[in-house]
Amino acid sequence: MTTRYMDLLSEQQGQLDENYRNAMGVLDALETLAAPEQHKEEQVAALHALKAQSEPLLRSLVMLRVNNVNCVEAYATRAKIGPASDVAKSKLHASAGDNSAGNVLGLVARVRELQMTWLQHLQLVNQLSVELAYPLGRRGSEHVTVNREGPPPELVAALAAYDAGPDAPAAAELRAELLRYLDDIKATRARYLLENKYLLADSLRQLTRDVSSWSQKWESLEGTLFGDAPSSLRSLLRSVDTTKATITQKVAAPDPAAPSSSTIQPT
Repeated sequence: MTTRYMDLLSEQQGQLDENYRNAMGVLDALETLAAPEQHKEEQVAALHALKAQSEPLLRSLVMLRVNNVNCVEAYATRAKIGPASDVAKSKLHASAGDNSAGNVLGLVARVRELQMTWLQHLQLVNQLSVELAYPLGRRGSEHVTVNREGPPPELVAALAAYDAGPDAPAAAELRAELLRYLDDIKATRARYLLENKYLLADSLRQLTRDVSSWSQKWESLEGTLFGDAPSSLRSLLRSVDTTKATITQKVAAPDPAAPSSSTIQPT
């Protein structure tokens, strides 16, 4: 066998041992966390140990996979080209400070970071899926305004409690208060949605029918008064004006059949 192939096998054996040690450290930390008789301090220490062991375990898994691929490629190359197999080398590698396309460690870290960011995004969307409600203000009797300059009055006390320093209540209580406020908004919107769907829908349909009927009646009345149809009031008034003008012209014009005043003989 070639020197490169044997070196890769030796390196893979060392990485297997390192991966085993890291995996055992993670399992020990998980066992400590799962034990019910452990104190809180011991569980916190186990969490720190688990966090410290997870990164080396991930790194050793990546290195083990890269070395395995390199071994397979080196063996396949040796079988194909024989003595020239030492020149064959895999393009895959794992290094912390390299951003090239062949760096498997960087790719795994990027995918892991993307997954964690996506999970945090989903958590925030799930918790804050309701827009904060702002109170309505009335200026005079005509204009209604929405004050978005500051937080709603229901949240002022909770926000001030965060800045209370040592006297601040527990974060769980403040979080529960915020969630109650959001739940109230959700419940109110759900109530309005049900009222709109089951209580106001019939009234809205009836109003729509009434508006449509009145619109048709108005169009009919408008056509009767000001339309161009022969039966409209506008056409009737126009016909009356035309007839009146014709009669006036006929009355003012002299009758040719009537005798003139110069031909009348005195009796």
